[in-house]
Amino acid sequence: HIHVSLDQTHEQQVQQLEEEILQRHQRAREEAEARSMQQHAAARRQTNEDVDEARQWEQAAAEGMTATTSNRDDDDDGDMDDDESSHGDNSVTGVTARQQQEQQQRRQRATATATTRTTPPSTSSTYIPDPSLTTDLEQQLEAMELSHQYKRVAVLERILFWLELLQHAVTIAHFCHVWKLHSLQFTLIDGVLLIHLHSAFSAAMKKIAERRNYLRIARDLDGLFEDANDVDMRKAGDLCCICLGSMTTSGSVKKVGCGHVYHTHCLREVVERARSMETAQCPLCRARVLDGSSPN
Repeated sequence: HIHVSLDQTHEQQVQQLEEEILQRHQRAREEAEARSMQQHAAARRQTNEDVDEARQWEQAAAEGMTATTSNRDDDDDGDMDDDESSHGDNSVTGVTARQQQEQQQRRQRATATATTRTTPPSTSSTYIPDPSLTTDLEQQLEAMELSHQYKRVAVLERILFWLELLQHAVTIAHFCHVWKLHSLQFTLIDGVLLIHLHSAFSAAMKKIAERRNYLRIARDLDGLFEDANDVDMRKAGDLCCICLGSMTTSGSVKKVGCGHVYHTHCLREVVERARSMETAQCPLCRARVLDGSSPN
């Protein structure tokens, strides 16, 4: 039942994380569509401005041509002004030709701008998610898997401890019951029963002491050592030298006094083998894990 409840909790956490990532992707998609629509509206406004400017050039050119025609009709009466009027007509005609050429170029640019900028954004195009969101999802899933694994191991250790303690308690109760039925006669059987009773009681006390030491070490690890950051893990190559496993930023990586980083459960094993926090040494540099000083 404990394993089933842990699995259900893990599945619910994974589903919540996936829903959160999908919501992030949806928000990113909506923001991209909004930016595309804003660019489309800006392009339409720019195109309308270009078209209005081209129309103004056309009106100016038409007014210039009308003025040139009226001036030409008025200047045909004088004999001495024929050459001057002809020269003025040629200059005005040249100006008008240049205006028409510039007008045509502006019209072409406006058409090109309308073709390239006024295309509405395609809503059916495939959305490519942000790689950073995918990486974040993978890291969170990996951290969640490790956390679920640590919880399962902790539950199994707790169950195993209580089962072993129950075994020793039943053994002690059995020998006491046999001793009660046999009564105390100071014979060889009484000596054997006493030895077995002492052995079971000593094993139970040793198991309780080990469990107390385990909990004390876990509490000291959380209080004495700080969590490693991304820079420390990159320096270590993102690899724990004890278990050769990858390290993540899920709070399960500790930095010892000498600067090396290890998994919390790996560091706990090192301290348990040393029997105390003061005598525990770093597996890489053999320095003390508390202050990083040399044992010599």
